[in-house]
This record gives sequence, structure tokens and C-alpha cells, in this order.
Amino acid sequence: MEATRKLERQLDRKEIKCSTLTFLRNDVYELLVEETPDRGKEGHVTLDWSDADLLREMIRRRLLYSDMPDRPFEELWPNICVSHVAGEESSQCLIDRCLMRPRALIDLANYCHGFAVNLGHARIEASDITKGLAAFSADLVKDIGFEIRDIFPMAEKVLYAFVGEPQTLPKRELIRLLEARGTPPENVDEITQLLLWYGVLGVKLVDGNVSYIYSVNYEIEILKAIIEKLAPQGIVYVINPAFVLGLQIREDRN
Repeated sequence: MEATRKLERQLDRKEIKCSTLTFLRNDVYELLVEETPDRGKEGHVTLDWSDADLLREMIRRRLLYSDMPDRPFEELWPNICVSHVAGEESSQCLIDRCLMRPRALIDLANYCHGFAVNLGHARIEASDITKGLAAFSADLVKDIGFEIRDIFPMAEKVLYAFVGEPQTLPKRELIRLLEARGTPPENVDEITQLLLWYGVLGVKLVDGNVSYIYSVNYEIEILKAIIEKLAPQGIVYVINPAFVLGLQIREDRN
């Protein structure tokens, strides 16, 4: 940040207007802020997404660049994809498995489209979505592993602790799996928080719904407060459906 300010000053002396932006992953930014004594000095804008309709609008605008007519998403989507997959609305199926990341949603849609094209389908069929989800999930496991490694190197392979496990895990079972993978007991809470932060884990609420980090606008303190209030009756974690196929997890069935 100091280097960018120095560059701005140097250019300003030559009457060249320059404004700089620094893009940081949110988790990296939060860690840096924790170590900064004057944390309010730098202005920042959060680019996280938490609204499914905004993600649909993003896909709609991408479709417009493919020479599709300027119509609402609900009219365009059926032209390129089946309406439902295993009883679930197809666009919501993809959104629920992209960690609410725009780039991830585009990648997932491209996987599904690629299978449809290679198999000669006129539009994305349910089988294309299933195959696309499997390929995307496998890549996501590796990508999130690298992101976790950047913050906590010893936890790079922690996701593989969940291979073949049920999607819903009581807290005691989560601790057992992490320790069996070689996590020291004193690091279990820290790694659990990382898994919550990256959306790998969510917490099951009293009404049966699951709250992930993006469900609380990426406010980890709110998610921690929810967990604390659930502690007396027992905390139950749920593995994000985005990782189910990549880790061969036994998916919950409603």
C-alpha cells in the first residue's frame, strides 16, 4: 500500500493523475487488518456476493454477449438448460454449489456446457449437469486446499479428512476426523474456523436450515455467535454440497 502511494506521488509531481487499487482475497485482508494498528486508515470495498438473484443476473448478461435476446433470466435459461435436476431447479442447483463465487459459477456452467457440447446435446441436460458438478467439485477441492495452505500450511490436505464421510457431522465427529488426519488438538478450533470461513462447513440451525459464511454476509463473528448459541443443544456441521462429489461424501437426502 505504501508503494502504491509513493507511485501516486511521483506521478502527481509530473502532473499525471493516477489512482491505485489493490485486490486482496477477503481472508488475506482480514488477517492483515488484524495485525494493523491503524486499521481504519485504508478505505476498502467488499466484493463478496451473497445474493442468488445477482448471480443469475450475471449469467443473464453473459448470455447476452452470446447474441441471445435481451430477456429476463427466466426466459433465457430454459433455452440452454433443463429446468430441473433431481427435483431441484437447475440454476439454483448450480448456485448452491459454487460457494457464491461468480467465477466459480461461470466455471461450473462451462463444465456443464462442455459436456453438453461434447455429447451433441442441443441444450444442457440433467446428465451434463451431474458430470459437470463432479468435474467442478474435484477441481474445487484442490483449489480450496491451496487457498487454505496460503493461510495455514499444515492444513493444505485437511479436506481429504472428509472423503467418504456423511455430509452432516456432529462436532465430536468433526474433531475425530480432523485429529485422525493428523491435526493437533490445539489446532482443531483454528482449522474448523478456516473451514467455516471458506464455506466448506456450515452450521445446522434449529429449523434444519444450514448457515454458511455467505449466509451471514461473510461476517465470521456472526457465524461464531450462532455456533455459541447452539452449543448447549449440540453443534452439528454440514459439508457444503459443492464438495460432495469431489470428496465422495454421502450426501444428505431430504
